[in-house]
Amino acid sequence: MSEKEWLDPELKEKYEKNLAELRRKQREQPGKYRPNARPYKTITVNSVDDIERMRLIWMRDNHPRMTTEMMKAGELEDHLKYIAERTRQVADKYTRMLIDKRRQRGENDSETMAEMDAMHMAIQEVVESW
Repeated sequence: MSEKEWLDPELKEKYEKNLAELRRKQREQPGKYRPNARPYKTITVNSVDDIERMRLIWMRDNHPRMTTEMMKAGELEDHLKYIAERTRQVADKYTRMLIDKRRQRGENDSETMAEMDAMHMAIQEVVESW
């Protein structure tokens, strides 16, 4: 990625810092680090599960350059974990809300349906948004 292609200067700065640190380690311990090593962990849709996978696919499809920048800066993995946790929290909130509403209306559908509806709502709110 050339210098002008970076969308976020802070991510570029983090990548350059990580790259400099890797180069220093390669000089100090040449046998430990491959010459073509990357200063970041490569994350693919096959390397993550569930909500993290959904988020990564959404990001890759809707914000591919930012996804690459976040990975190169070493921030993508933490971002995916945060989104997964945030989605679970929002789904829990929606589950409680849906169960309460359905009980008030006298509906006796299962909590499982409320949980499924809540997760769908949370995914739309958290995973599929920037």
